[in-house]
Amino acid sequence: MPRDILAFRNPTQSFPSSPDLAYEALPLLRRLRDCLPLATTFRDACQRTRRWGVPPLFFFGKPKPKVAVPFPGENGIAVARRYPDAALAWAKLHDYTDDAFTVMAASADARRAARTIPGLLSGIQALAADHRRCRELAELFTVVDDGAVTVLHPDTGTGFRVLFGGIANLAQFHVLLADAVAGSPLKGYLAGERPDPRIVDAYKDCPTDPEADVATARFQLYRPTALREDGTLPPRFQGSEEWFWGHESPSEIPSINGERLLLIGEPAYRRQWTVRRRFSTISGELRVDEVLSAMAVRSWLDALRGRISQDVRVSEAA
Repeated sequence: MPRDILAFRNPTQSFPSSPDLAYEALPLLRRLRDCLPLATTFRDACQRTRRWGVPPLFFFGKPKPKVAVPFPGENGIAVARRYPDAALAWAKLHDYTDDAFTVMAASADARRAARTIPGLLSGIQALAADHRRCRELAELFTVVDDGAVTVLHPDTGTGFRVLFGGIANLAQFHVLLADAVAGSPLKGYLAGERPDPRIVDAYKDCPTDPEADVATARFQLYRPTALREDGTLPPRFQGSEEWFWGHESPSEIPSINGERLLLIGEPAYRRQWTVRRRFSTISGELRVDEVLSAMAVRSWLDALRGRISQDVRVSEAA
């Protein structure tokens, strides 16, 4: 098995997670992909249509206040007469996206299959602002099912290579990481208490416990560019533009030399957030694959410092 693939335990789900399900989902996902351009045409035509087809310039008096109405609103019938195929695609979109969401939220294999279909994600993203299920599907695509990240703690000179899956955002990643890397410093782990096990379980595969539904930051999560020339992280609120806040997908962690790299340090303040898995049917997993040696951590930090020095020299020369 490749180093960056981990066989996680399957979540409790209404569909068996297997390559067969992914194969069986392909026709549905392709129908959805083919439906999206016409549905987008219908959406665009509804947004272009003006009252009586006359530009707003020719209306006088006070404009009526805008009232939120369900899309496609009052223009839908007129547009449907002009673009019947596009209107039909919009009508089918509800069932297609519901079915696709059900399958993809239940199976990592179905999510992997969806990512192989050209044009599917871009079509979903094009409608995400106006279609709730498309917006949720777009978020499903950001769930990382087979992830590997090198995590460095410059203040202590420790580092880890972690493998994870089923993680939708960095708030979930944060808690599971804090649990996985806590331990004896003599063995290369980080001193400190683990998060409440009820919170850890909620971010894995359990319902949120009402008595333990608030997580507290154990670390500050930084992009690699936060490292300063002296090999340290910015103190307190300095460098906050390099922070991750928790809502981001782990896929947004930058890659350095082909490896996703995350820096962690002490939290600048006691940040807290509500504990909730973004998708209740998807279980999260994270484990330490390797505790890095002190030499490996120094090599990473020296490489980052060299990159910073080079950027500074280039900037000064410009």
